[in-house]
Amino acid sequence: MTDLATKERSASAPAKDTNRKPSPLLRVCFVCTGNTCRSPMAAAVWAYRHRGEPCRAFSRGICAHEGAPIHPYAALALREAGIPSTPACDYEAHEAATLTEADMELADRVVCMTGRHAMAVLGAFPAYAHKVTALADIPDPFGGDEALYAETLRAIEEALCRYES
Repeated sequence: MTDLATKERSASAPAKDTNRKPSPLLRVCFVCTGNTCRSPMAAAVWAYRHRGEPCRAFSRGICAHEGAPIHPYAALALREAGIPSTPACDYEAHEAATLTEADMELADRVVCMTGRHAMAVLGAFPAYAHKVTALADIPDPFGGDEALYAETLRAIEEALCRYES
């Protein structure tokens, strides 16, 4: 698995020209616990809403099982909501990853699914506190049925509307 932060950093590493302007690309990292439900759904919603804009959404977990796919019900909820898996946010090919310092450095914003996630991120990466926020307290649907995942997606969409306004 290629580390997104490493790939993004090498692709956008500034030349030695000190007059070069910073990239206008906004990078938003969504964080939940295992990186198989809430944060990949939030990243997909963000990417869909901001398609065509200079931004990139990705997701991580506080304690992810590295390489785990998106939960099938999370992918189903996204498809049923009309949010496609695209090259900009290919949730069908998602692989869970644990949040790293490289991710924190890369991200312009780190949006956590709950206040507890935000506190954990702040505790682990205090130097990046200015980037961290909690979206809302989005309940974890893990272990629930298809309807619970659809409800969680609606909660994420509503919270993102409030966050963006």
